[in-house]
Amino acid sequence: MTEITEVNHNQFRVVIVGHVDHGKSTLIGRLLYDTKSLPDGKYEELVQICKSRGTDALEWSFVLDAFQAERDQAITIDTTQIWFSTQERDYVIIDAPGHREFLKNMVSGAAAADAAILVVDATEGVREQTKRHAYLLSLLGLRQVGVVINKMDMVGHSSETYAKVSKEVDDYLQSIGLSANYIVPISAREGDMISSRGDAMPWYKGKTLVDVLDAFEYDSPPLSRALRFPIQDVYRFGEERILVGRVESGSLSKGDKILFSPTNEEAVITNIKTWPTDSSKVTAGAGEVTGITLDERIFVERGHIGSHTTNPPMLSNVFRANIFWLAAKPLKVGNTYKVRYATVEATVTVQSIDLVIDTDDLGQNEKAGEVGKNAVAEVTFRSQDMLPIDPYTDNQKTGRLVIYEDYDIAGGGAINMEGYPDQRLTSQPKSENIYMVDTLVSDETRIELKGHAGGIFWFTGLSGAGKSTLLKLCYMELLATKGTVTLFGRPARDIGRDGVAMVRRRVGIVHQDCQFLDHLPLLENVALPLTVSGQSTEAHMEEMRELLGWVGLASKLRALPPELSGGERQRAALARAVVMSPDVILADEPTGNLDWEMSLRLLTLLVELNRMGKAILVATHDLNLIRQAKSQVAARVLRIKDRRLQLAGADL
Repeated sequence: MTEITEVNHNQFRVVIVGHVDHGKSTLIGRLLYDTKSLPDGKYEELVQICKSRGTDALEWSFVLDAFQAERDQAITIDTTQIWFSTQERDYVIIDAPGHREFLKNMVSGAAAADAAILVVDATEGVREQTKRHAYLLSLLGLRQVGVVINKMDMVGHSSETYAKVSKEVDDYLQSIGLSANYIVPISAREGDMISSRGDAMPWYKGKTLVDVLDAFEYDSPPLSRALRFPIQDVYRFGEERILVGRVESGSLSKGDKILFSPTNEEAVITNIKTWPTDSSKVTAGAGEVTGITLDERIFVERGHIGSHTTNPPMLSNVFRANIFWLAAKPLKVGNTYKVRYATVEATVTVQSIDLVIDTDDLGQNEKAGEVGKNAVAEVTFRSQDMLPIDPYTDNQKTGRLVIYEDYDIAGGGAINMEGYPDQRLTSQPKSENIYMVDTLVSDETRIELKGHAGGIFWFTGLSGAGKSTLLKLCYMELLATKGTVTLFGRPARDIGRDGVAMVRRRVGIVHQDCQFLDHLPLLENVALPLTVSGQSTEAHMEEMRELLGWVGLASKLRALPPELSGGERQRAALARAVVMSPDVILADEPTGNLDWEMSLRLLTLLVELNRMGKAILVATHDLNLIRQAKSQVAARVLRIKDRRLQLAGADL
């Protein structure tokens, strides 16, 4: 009795998936019969059903196809769960429908499984729903997958057909990041390779289906992962507040300091609460439902996630998800939906459809305007509030989400935060060693010198509205104008991709972070001020080639800015400053990352510009550069001491 009780507490859940009519229900019916798991009288009932329908052949699928509609149409509509046992353990088998109209039912079944069996018809091979089901298994995170090549009796138990279909299945699984643990040839109708080997396929030396099921391993509780404790509810008993939830990963103990996201509130656990009461309980691990009390009365509610302070979830109001779409109404940019993961529920708007994936050939469409029913896509969502988020690769328990439209499930998927920062870091207090200093030039004087007041233009709107295009046109128009103009461009898909575009006309900035256009080669970047003003000629281009060669960039004329080193970008910035012919050149550490010979060449160029009447301001720690400059021109050296600007002594 002890052994049976232990097995019952460790039921292993397996979902059976595959294309319609490939024999999933037949397989399960035969499996139940071969393992003697059919209820009393069920076999006799099955015989009578088949005879009443005019056939002596047993339709094993009728064991599970409980609905009359399923028997009439010979398809499975709902997910069916049935229990059976081998000598090793108890199982819950989930029979998921293969027809594409019932894909939602398949997903709900697969989401609860520990492992999957993918059924493929030997006479048809890999079909549309085979690929779609396999892709969904990948999105749902199932990594224990067995494949059965069914209906081997229909192909004469051919080893060549088995090898061909096996390779077709394995190639597709590997292309989507899955790997078949086992591939078994079977005949569900005849019972070959189900629980016994039979005599029809002596060439196959591997495991039977039952052996494969017994070889799958239990998914161990994620105790080693970071603590995630989603709050289910807050109970109040008199003055005591108990935060209740399930520990999804990691563990928590009495005395631990817990951080609650997204509020960033912290408190220490004073007690672990269980039902029935166990005063000796001081720790709760992954998979346990428990309650905790805190030493402080902080604001915590359903949907908040508790973690240790050292490894909390990310905070963000934007995230990307790899989703499968199940609703008849397509997903479009600008649509609003509810998403749920763990106990978190939030309203989100579709910011962009990044790509739609064809599960048949894995083709990717980056210009799709919508995501249709049964499609797989990568979509970016934005919420009004900050959300605690774990990428699926970091935590499967909290990284899967369900998408609702009204009150119906519309889709689901896995969270992917690649390319998006943790906004918790940006909300942290900044350094206190930063001080505002008085400027030596008043606002009125600056306006008079520049001929205009300062301004910031922020281009905002939905993805695809034309923000980047408009910004680039403004950039081209303003680059050749007089004054200092700063534009902040913010593409909705990827903040910082175009970055902050700074254009200076009368002041040339020389530093390695100078804003070049990443898609233009170096020569075109340097010539851009002349190009947009209509002054560019072949003679000018030849002069710029010579200028870039003089600063050691002759071999980099066709290189894109991201391909340049820091020192090369500094020299390129100086070349462009020369082309712009500004009144003032500000050089920030112009010799950083440069050897002494190249530093002298750069200094010589600055000196020549100074002799042409240009004002040169250099910020540097390089004393050798300062001494060399003072030996060639009447340079005035200032230094900062105690946050004050002072005239440096002659000892420099």
